[in-house]
Parts: sequence; structure tokens; C-alpha cells
Amino acid sequence: MTRKLISTLFVLTLCLLGSSMETAQGAGDALWLTDWIEHNGHEYRMTGPMNWTVAEFLAQKNNAHLVTINTGDENAWVFNTFSPLFSDQKNGAWIGMWDGQQEGSFVWVNGEPVAYTNWMTGEPNNLNAWEDCVHMTGPTHASSSKWNDFPPEQSLVAILERPLSGSDPGPVVTHAWLTDWIEHNGNEYRMTAPMNWTAAEFQARANGAHLVTINDADENNWIFNTLLPAAPAYIGAWIGIWDGETEGAFRWISGEPVTYVNWKPNVPNDNGGIEDYGHIYTSISDTPIQWNDWKGGHSLPGIVERRISNAIATHSGSDSPRVGVSILSVGDRNWEFGAILGNGHFAPIRFTRTHPRDGKIHRLGFRRKSADREVIPLDDPRVAVETGGEQPDGTFRRVVLTLNVDDDDVLEREVILQVRNLADGLEPVHLPKGP
Repeated sequence: MTRKLISTLFVLTLCLLGSSMETAQGAGDALWLTDWIEHNGHEYRMTGPMNWTVAEFLAQKNNAHLVTINTGDENAWVFNTFSPLFSDQKNGAWIGMWDGQQEGSFVWVNGEPVAYTNWMTGEPNNLNAWEDCVHMTGPTHASSSKWNDFPPEQSLVAILERPLSGSDPGPVVTHAWLTDWIEHNGNEYRMTAPMNWTAAEFQARANGAHLVTINDADENNWIFNTLLPAAPAYIGAWIGIWDGETEGAFRWISGEPVTYVNWKPNVPNDNGGIEDYGHIYTSISDTPIQWNDWKGGHSLPGIVERRISNAIATHSGSDSPRVGVSILSVGDRNWEFGAILGNGHFAPIRFTRTHPRDGKIHRLGFRRKSADREVIPLDDPRVAVETGGEQPDGTFRRVVLTLNVDDDDVLEREVILQVRNLADGLEPVHLPKGP
């Protein structure tokens, strides 16, 4: 029988959007108004109308960010290329500048230094105290192609940018925490420093988490009694419920079903037409422990949650580094991915958000489903490991594992997982540094 080399590709990356955006395809969809366009070593693309938060989430899912504009020439090229397709010819399109993490400190969401600006006269002015995001004005505006700060809830087309090489676009800058991680009922919770809702969700995702999903009254009470006392001066704290994609359809940003709500009376009410984000009231409110919809540009602490069950030890020992995964799709008909236990047994990883947590877990690997049940750990020469997008905490935003096997029946299969606490130099895996 002719033998051929077939690579089974396992991709571990941050899953940046819920299932509502998984069907996005090409420029023919309402989600996109253009294909990717090359210019000076980068690719640019324009979305359909959406709010700033959704646009940046979509950008990150496509290994990009909202556009960073570094020169007047680039500003002119972006305007001349995309403005004929702006759906709002006056207000134009979202770009990647914002001050959502620190009021008045406008930065690029991809972390690049601000080398150029093109503000309209008198801007930014934070009108009504919730203009945190920046748009480029359209052709019919009196100051066309200039920049203005705007409420993030407004619906505009958005311009995305990524390097031509497809390399990781880099992390979103994150800020401080008010608490450490606190374990409760199989989850870990933590509170961010005050920032807007979008920044809090970005910080959550950079740590393998989301803004909190609250599934019952007991969890709601625990959060109120345990975490909210860390923010006594604030009227509330962000939680993960929002309707930023479809007005009035509140859902959890984690993608979990909504099984419990605790809205205060007559809420959500979308006051002013731009209240898309949920928060829980603290004890200084007249309706403590209940929820309210609010403008996402307000600065509040955010409550972050991740699964403890995603944590597995990569080698034995009390000081073992840990790697966490949330499985969306795994395995094929001949191979499965899982954890190799210290006793030599193999624990397959098969289901979304489930994972064995056992102090005896030694490392990750693959197992053949045929009768011989061959196990191949990640440090086997047949497994190639690539990492990219190293974060300040030692995690990687992208890890590719390629298993090269001589087997006519192995199918190519892409596996997407969410990675947490994946440190450089794990033994025995010895992951290389990312670019």
C-alpha cells in the first residue's frame, strides 16, 4: 500500500466571538462590505454597520484589529478607498482609537503608539460623558476624513487592519485588577479595575475568561456578597449580559443560554436608545443586587469568570505550570486529543467546556483510536509545536500542534480550543517562544 504523510492540524486560539458570528463568510454577506484589500504590507477590510465593540470582536476573530492610522497618507488612503461605501456618508466609519480603559487617554486598541491624529476642531470632547470610541467622518460631513469621539453603541461601518503575513496582531492593552482570582463552585472570579464594558471584556478574554455569566440567584448573591465589596465607591459592576448585536435580545457574551435574570423593575429599558450593557448594582444603590442596562462607555469595575475545570497540569509536581482549554471541536475518526495521566491512562477531551482536572495529569497528547491505542505525547518528534502572540503573563494567543503520521486513513481536522496559562518552557513539552 502506498504510504503518504498526512498532517492533522490542531489549532489552539482565543475564540473571540459567540456563535452568532460564526456564519460570516465573504463580501457578499451583510457582515462585510468589502474583501481584504492590500496596501503597504497590510490588509484592510470594511464591515457592515455595527457598534464599536462588535466590530473589534469581529476584527480579533479575523486576526486583526480596528484600523490603526499612523500617517496622513494612510488616513487619505483609507478615506479614499472606503468612504464611497460608507453606509452613513456623514458619520463615516469606526477606527481603532479609544479611551475606554482610561478616560481622556486615547490609544490604539492594538497597542501601537499614537504617532498621528486627525481630530476635528474641538475634539475629542467626550460629549455627555460617554464618547469613548473614535470614528472617521464621511464625505458629506463638514470636516470629512477628520476624527471624532463618539458613543460606542452607535452603528457605523468599521475598517479592519491586519499584517499581510497573517501574524498575530498583538494583544489589547489591559489594566489592573481589584481582586485576585477567587474559586467558587468550579469557577474562578475576579474583578477588574474600573473601565468601560468593552475594555473589561477584552481584559477577561486576555485571561481565558469572559465577563461573568450568572446562572441562578445563589451565584448572583455570592457575587454581590463576595466581590462587590471590593468596589465600594461604584454604583455597580459590569456583568456579561448585553444586546449589542441585536437590540432587545440580551444574551451572555460567553455564549451560554440565559437561564436567570435579576433586572430591577422596568428594566431593561434602553434609555436614550444606547443602553446595551448589563451591570449589577452595589450596596450604595437604591436597588442593590439587581441588574440594569447602561451605556457601555461608563467606567465601572468588571466581574470576570473562567472555568476551573479548564485547568490541567502539564507535568507532575506541586508547582506545575497549567494549561487550560475549552474545546469547541476535537478529534477525528482515527485520532483523539486529550490528557495523559500520571498512571499512563488517557483521558480524551471531547466536549465543550469540559475537561478532566486531576493532579495526576502529566501532559497532553494524541491517541490512535485503532486497536493498538497508540499514545503520542506532545514532546514526541512527530508533533510540531508553533506558538504566536506571547502575552505579558506568559500565555500565547495562538498555538498550532501538527501531528505527522504515516496513515492512509487519518483525516485532516481543525480543532479550536481556548488556551489559558500556557507558559514558555513547559516540561516535557518545551514550547518555543512565539514571534
